[in-house]
Amino acid sequence: ILATKDYKGGVLIISHNKEFCDHVATEKWIMNKGYLRIEGESVDTSGGDDNKQIGPDEVYDGAGNKIEVKKSATMTDKDRKKAIKDIEKKIKDNKKKQILTDEEVWELEDKLNELKEALQA
Repeated sequence: ILATKDYKGGVLIISHNKEFCDHVATEKWIMNKGYLRIEGESVDTSGGDDNKQIGPDEVYDGAGNKIEVKKSATMTDKDRKKAIKDIEKKIKDNKKKQILTDEEVWELEDKLNELKEALQA
């Protein structure tokens, strides 16, 4: 319960325990006999701060495991060009040696497209 209170994102809980839901939820979507009823309201606890760089360096999950948060740094055009070149080289090497799985290649291609779009913007 404490982990859901501290978590800043959205949480979906499916439960038949009304007391539990009342304790952890501000908005409830109740399905009864095929009809959906919404109770309460969504609460934005972010404080209107859209800066994604601010936040803890590490968080703990519900089991108490430490998870280090990797914050994305803003890349310069020079860094983007270097990253594009590196990804293109990996894809080219893969065509010769077949060292990557299809999923890894698709992920690299997606990252390559993101970098190219950011460079053009």
